[in-house]
Amino acid sequence: MRTLLLQHTDGLPDDLLKGDDLVKLVVRNSTISLPANIGTQKQLKELHLIDCKVDALPAGLLQLHETFFFFERNEPANVQVAALVLYDHQRKKISREHAELYLDLLKSDSTADCTDPLLYDALDYRLPAVRSAALARLHNMPVPDSIAAGSVICIQGKPSAFNISDIKERLNNLQLKLTDKPNASVTHVIVAEEPGWNGKAPAGKSILTDQQFYQWLNKADQLFLSNDTEENKDARQNIADMLHSGDASNAELALQMLKTNGVSKALLTDLFLFYHKTQDKGLKRKAKQIFKQHAPEPVVTYLEANAHKHLGTLEVYTHFQSFIEWAESGGYLDVVKIALHNRDYSSLIAYGSLENSRKMMLQLIEDETLDLSEIRIDQFTPGLLATLPIRILISRGTMGCMIPGEVLTSLHQVEVLILSNRHYVHTGLPDNMESLTSLRQLQLGVLDKFPKGILTIPQLEHLKIQQLQYTQFPAGAQWPASLRSMIIQSQYWEKIDDADKQRLEATLPAGCEIIYEVIPKQ
Repeated sequence: MRTLLLQHTDGLPDDLLKGDDLVKLVVRNSTISLPANIGTQKQLKELHLIDCKVDALPAGLLQLHETFFFFERNEPANVQVAALVLYDHQRKKISREHAELYLDLLKSDSTADCTDPLLYDALDYRLPAVRSAALARLHNMPVPDSIAAGSVICIQGKPSAFNISDIKERLNNLQLKLTDKPNASVTHVIVAEEPGWNGKAPAGKSILTDQQFYQWLNKADQLFLSNDTEENKDARQNIADMLHSGDASNAELALQMLKTNGVSKALLTDLFLFYHKTQDKGLKRKAKQIFKQHAPEPVVTYLEANAHKHLGTLEVYTHFQSFIEWAESGGYLDVVKIALHNRDYSSLIAYGSLENSRKMMLQLIEDETLDLSEIRIDQFTPGLLATLPIRILISRGTMGCMIPGEVLTSLHQVEVLILSNRHYVHTGLPDNMESLTSLRQLQLGVLDKFPKGILTIPQLEHLKIQQLQYTQFPAGAQWPASLRSMIIQSQYWEKIDDADKQRLEATLPAGCEIIYEVIPKQ
């Protein structure tokens, strides 16, 4: 008679099951696979798995009718659920066949057959993990292309994809009958969790899950807002505005309209943004439910798999690089709108397509002006800014983007350039800027050295620089002949010598006005 305690092991000893005297086995903080023949250990009274990673729970455990199973804090989480299945089998609450199927459903590589009648029984089983796994297996069944008028639909269980009251009128429009009793006239059974048929699987019926049926219904009976059309453009914009208005009553009405009239791809993105941002728990719950009903399956699967553990189902940090890349690849959501709402420009510029990066920048342009002063972008998609219809480009303050030199020299269309943010203090400007053929006005902030590249701008007319650059003007250099005015800005404590003024003024083109500005004490 022996008791064995194993800790911090990467596997069970090969001779673990040799002999028939093992009465108690305790495994802690280990990664293990229980041997398939463990069911031969009839004398085993206790099996404890605590804080373990368990690769496999063999069906042989079902042979241990007298064993006490104690599972705690193991991974994956379904190991804990498996212990409850074993418990029910020991107490004859479920048959051996049911227990084997339920254990199989809990595995990530389940091979459960969708046509097995026992699979329907799993939808009524007491453990939610087993019910959900069974519903997921049934979801793989083929969906019919059509359901003939006059068919009788029987919904069994609690649908998560829709409310029965919401679809009654739509079924009437399609001349389909609805019942909650699985009688002989029923042609199609819609199954959800807890269908309540007490182990009697629906024989000889066409069977769909509630999600499959709702997808079919939305195709057969298209709702007004289910597609992005010119006809519903104004209505879609009104609903989006209501969702983002910050007014709870407006949002409540918008959600009701979406629930009744459908959700197009564009509105799906607005719904996604709304339930991420709203602090109203009731509205958040309603928005999530509608989103799950109408979002493509890959979207819901991705968001549930990547949900932040503290935020709950379908919550995700939208600035994650992986999310931007995934959303871009599938085209399920408007990542441009998501980036704009979350002020997450860097991810889209760095990892998005040129088309989407351009689309985002176009929405930031107003009156031919692009102001990057409050935007953080670490890198630019090559060629992006050069293709934009901008006449004025601004980047100033402490947050403004530092536009790389090769990007600056490609801005042939820009007429006014204001670069006074602090990122340029040490990096400076390109030495050659003669490609900026449209540039007429340039304003610079503090730089460590004189930006000699400005002397190469062919049509520069107006220049604003700091006193530091003015005092470092190289001897023998020539300003562009087109220069018409220069503003030299200094702090209130700085003083410009008359000799320096005369030296600089002597180098300016004829007719160029020079203005000295002093920044007053704040």
